[in-house]
Amino acid sequence: MKKSVFFVLVTLFSSCALANDIDAHCKRVAARMNGNPNIEASCHRLEEKARDEMADQTVAPDIDAHCKRVGKMGDDSYQIESACRRMEQVAKEEIADHQVTPRIEKYCQKLFKLSNGSYQMEASCRRLEENARDDLAALTIPPAVDKHCQRLTSSAGGYQVMDACVRREMAQKASLK
Repeated sequence: MKKSVFFVLVTLFSSCALANDIDAHCKRVAARMNGNPNIEASCHRLEEKARDEMADQTVAPDIDAHCKRVGKMGDDSYQIESACRRMEQVAKEEIADHQVTPRIEKYCQKLFKLSNGSYQMEASCRRLEENARDDLAALTIPPAVDKHCQRLTSSAGGYQVMDACVRREMAQKASLK
């Protein structure tokens, strides 16, 4: 039975180099692909390239610690850790370059802490919160719905939560007519 290209890529990128042992890792990956030597050779090239790239990277200690945790979840895969470092650095720069309102900042900082320090999560939160804020501004919200949703979301924060509440309440109200 042939494995799909997607399955091969997922296996290569998400399976791990236990204790950063590239040879053992790549043998396990190839074994999952019916012992295909081409897969093992590709795995070696990709893992070694990722290991070498990581040696050249200088990242902030918080990114390093976070990505080591992510890499360990992927059984110490150099590829996963290296990709994490690149993406976290880009997200950290995006956060520094793009100011948001204090409300969004506070809410997304809380999620940053809950996500074990993922700048990608914080950057995504900021973008989604701004979109939800803009969507809410474009709606005509009945006062009763606004009051209800403000009360429900006051402790949770987030414009996304408010937007979901408003849309749900307005849909329910419309269905009752």
